[in-house]
Amino acid sequence: MIDNTVNSDYIADMRVLVFGSDIPFVIDKWIPKVTRYKKKVDTDLPVKYHYKKADELLTVDEQKHILELAKRMGLDCGEMDVLRDKSDGKIYVVDVNKTPTMKISRFSETEQQLVLADLKYYFSKHFYPKSVRN
Repeated sequence: MIDNTVNSDYIADMRVLVFGSDIPFVIDKWIPKVTRYKKKVDTDLPVKYHYKKADELLTVDEQKHILELAKRMGLDCGEMDVLRDKSDGKIYVVDVNKTPTMKISRFSETEQQLVLADLKYYFSKHFYPKSVRN
């Protein structure tokens, strides 16, 4: 079993966005342990979303492996749920989604602006011809 605990209250889930050959950013999502597996439990602990650049959470080699997996799967735009095991330090891709979805309201206002700017830039870079972008 993957041990992705952060502390006594939280587990961590990285939502890695993939646009073509780029990882624009990673959502560092902290989930209260008591609500793991979508259990309905009353808790005062919020789910925490943090905008991170890929280099902050993943090594260059890990990023290459994630992008290679995306390429082999034909995922040109989507996201992967990635867990880091606390005991061995390895990452594990546990889910792949072909449509990026996120609750942007969970980010701070500053992070919301970064997310929107990155999504616009990378979507344009990979899915609009240069003639349309300029």
